[in-house]
Amino acid sequence: MRRWMAIFFERWLFERLYRRREARADEDGAFRHRVAGLDTLWRAATFVESAVDHEERDGLFDVPHPPAWTLARRRANGSDAARLAQAALAENGREALLLTVYDGGFRAKQVVCAVQESGGWHHVSLQGMFGIYGDLDEIAEDLLPGWRLYLARDARMRIVAWKERLPDR
Repeated sequence: MRRWMAIFFERWLFERLYRRREARADEDGAFRHRVAGLDTLWRAATFVESAVDHEERDGLFDVPHPPAWTLARRRANGSDAARLAQAALAENGREALLLTVYDGGFRAKQVVCAVQESGGWHHVSLQGMFGIYGDLDEIAEDLLPGWRLYLARDARMRIVAWKERLPDR
């Protein structure tokens, strides 16, 4: 994939596609009930691990499913699980970011839920909770060494951080 395709997808298509999925999700209040009290990173991470089974890997143009849909289906890929953790924390008043990291050639990406806590950053994925990182750059380097682009979205799916590195020559 080329750089411009990733940028076009993330800046212009992602939110529209997510909103379409969100509109089709059947929200009956069960999500709020199930995530009540998940106000710490540890609680959210253990909930995600126990609530869903791992599914296939994320594709480059995958958009996460809404959290209620993921819980009802009980299956999640990396972006679905990260969005579930982010939404659970947001529902309990905690700020969390959906962090997407692209590798140097824009051939792979990883998505995690990143949270700043106790003076450092941590992230939650299907593999559990990891930390302590100094900033989002360190998380990106741990996820995909030699990363080229990362972006972070708030709970409303708005881009709040964007960082691109020049390719190594």
